[in-house]
Amino acid sequence: MRRLSIKSNAQSLDETQQYSRRDCLEITGVPITPHDNPKHIVKEIGSLIGVEIEDSDIAIAHELPDTKKVKNRMIVKFLQRDKREEVYKKRKNLVGKNTSHLPSQSVAETSAGNSGIYIECFNILVKRFN
Repeated sequence: MRRLSIKSNAQSLDETQQYSRRDCLEITGVPITPHDNPKHIVKEIGSLIGVEIEDSDIAIAHELPDTKKVKNRMIVKFLQRDKREEVYKKRKNLVGKNTSHLPSQSVAETSAGNSGIYIECFNILVKRFN
């Protein structure tokens, strides 16, 4: 009985955490230095894809640690799901674009490698509690 309660609580917690990520997008391919402002970079990417993003649209934006496969990651949480959906739908406008198209990325930073910019839903891990 107690084991069932722990599994139920863990599953409920996981569902709550996933629900809180619904307004998040993961952006990869943009190197962030300590002096960069992640919100400003998100606004520049919005401008690049044709979406006007204001500071008031963003709850938080920050760098994520690199993984073995993916470097230069950041996450942005939008205050309104409509704005997040608009950005996600227009991500196709990033095709053929790279970091050299962003005003905040200096020539020195981009000459090291003009990586592509990608926007994805923040990874939501589904855990099985069987």
